[in-house]
Amino acid sequence: MKKIKFIVKLIIFICIFSVLLVSVSYIVRPQSDMKDRFAGFYSEPKDTIDAVMIGASSVSPLLAAPYIWNEYGITTYPLSTNAQPAAGIKYIIEEASKSQEDCLFMVDATMFMVEQSSLMTEPRIRNVVDNMKYSFTRIRAINEMVEDKGSRIDYYFDISKYHSAIFGENGVKAEDIKYFNFQSPSEYKGYLFVEAVDIFEPVDLSNITEEKPIPEDSEAELKALMDYCEANEVNILFFINPYAATEINKQEHNYIKSIVEQRGFSFINFNDFYEEMDINFGKDLYNVNHMNVYGAEKFSSFLGRYLIENYAFEDKRGNEDYADWDEAYIAWDKRAIEAKQKTDENLGKIKKR
Repeated sequence: MKKIKFIVKLIIFICIFSVLLVSVSYIVRPQSDMKDRFAGFYSEPKDTIDAVMIGASSVSPLLAAPYIWNEYGITTYPLSTNAQPAAGIKYIIEEASKSQEDCLFMVDATMFMVEQSSLMTEPRIRNVVDNMKYSFTRIRAINEMVEDKGSRIDYYFDISKYHSAIFGENGVKAEDIKYFNFQSPSEYKGYLFVEAVDIFEPVDLSNITEEKPIPEDSEAELKALMDYCEANEVNILFFINPYAATEINKQEHNYIKSIVEQRGFSFINFNDFYEEMDINFGKDLYNVNHMNVYGAEKFSSFLGRYLIENYAFEDKRGNEDYADWDEAYIAWDKRAIEAKQKTDENLGKIKKR
């Protein structure tokens, strides 16, 4: 009898310890826009997101989800990480599908233009796995991306890396407690405001039809992702985000397009629609690969119209269940006005040089 009581107490202790360990791990993970973005996604009600955009750092300042909502009543959300390894995409899709089962996944294919070996570093892998909840999906992502088996334990239990954050001047603060279950609403639905700006000369790429192969390891990852999507019936749209592309870039875009469409998947290169989006290369970007708030508005308006015309998404404006999206737009619009003013100031400084 005493033995049974001991076993029961031990089981209870292990369960309580595990719950506390997980919660503390979520709390001490480093603060970043990526953490806010993923925690915000986890807080979204089940099956309420129409489309999830996956990609690298160019995605979060590009997809203005509240703006799309206000114009079209479509719910979108960016799940991006800096320098995202392509091997992590299918795991982000799998994780997101647990709560948003029937959504469209939009994958930024520019990630396949980079040698994947250069992206498989600890910080970039952690950008993916350390912003996911504990799950078997996360474990499989770690097993695939972390080649050194001896190092995986520090990824499985990331508190071993971040435990020092509990103490010290830059340690855990009261507001960090909100991440105890890794769910915290995102004020701007994952959007990242950037007030920087730079000036570029547009290049006419409309006549570029040649193809340039992408790195072999990237092509292998692209084909593996398509295999996964095919086997799991994932509704996916591959796209190239708008940026200051070169002729060589366009050749790589064409190569990716051929591979994707030959497999029967949808593809769109937004660089082919500069004029339709009215992209101003002297104001709408903050560096070669990233849009600022001006560019984000133009892209998001175009994307919303594209989604309405090509997918059967319902206009949910006026639905009380989505009232928080109206609130998100009000907050986003207020912050956008400030961001535009600061961007204009920065542009003025550049022109005075």
